[in-house]
Amino acid sequence: MIFLLSLLESLYTQAQRNVSLTVSQVPAAYTTEQRQSLRLAAEIAGIHNVHVLSDGLCACICYVATHELPDTPTVIAVVDVGHRFATVTIARVSKVCFHVIAGIFYLHNTQ
Repeated sequence: MIFLLSLLESLYTQAQRNVSLTVSQVPAAYTTEQRQSLRLAAEIAGIHNVHVLSDGLCACICYVATHELPDTPTVIAVVDVGHRFATVTIARVSKVCFHVIAGIFYLHNTQ
């Protein structure tokens, strides 16, 4: 909670105005309950209108925001391999289209 309040203060300072929308990136392994808990903690800290997105989706959005996109739709795959989890997010993107086709989540065998 204290971390979120500190984050909110830093956010307002850097933006130099109120923020109307926030996005929080979480691992694909987060359950619905964990995502809801994060939203609730943010609400309690005064951070409203929080969207909780998986890391694969955030990486796709980052790709779209930082690359020249073609006129016709093309398919991209974002692969994230971590210590315990691996995810693959597949999206169709173009200058006028952003559609997530699939998100696949794998749990590595830790034994």
